[in-house]
Amino acid sequence: MMGRTPCSADRPPSEASAAPDPGRAAQALLLELESSLGKSQRALLDRQVTSLEQRTEQQNSLIHCYLALPDAERASTPALAVVAARVRELGQIQIVLLARAQNRLRLLSHLTAGFDYDYAGLAAGSHPATKELCG
Repeated sequence: MMGRTPCSADRPPSEASAAPDPGRAAQALLLELESSLGKSQRALLDRQVTSLEQRTEQQNSLIHCYLALPDAERASTPALAVVAARVRELGQIQIVLLARAQNRLRLLSHLTAGFDYDYAGLAAGSHPATKELCG
């Protein structure tokens, strides 16, 4: 399992104040998030659930750390904006890949339900989902 990414608030004062450049810590976190998103997409495509879960945990930690930065640290610079745009694009791709995987899992669950599932109830409108759709 991947370890939690330490935020600057969690580091000793000597390490936390080592970044003299405003935006440097934010850019480093976004670059790490970009890398993690790419790796989690590869894990999703390769159907490596454990790796995907680990990357998701890492991404949550990185986002938490990024949001914990002072506003001045997160102020947009041209370099930070470029990295943020790449992270945003990777996040959108991740959403599409996860939706596609969810649809495939739903299809598999329907296929494995077999003949024991109450498909007649769906057609007759007795299932809550069909009541919403059919009025």
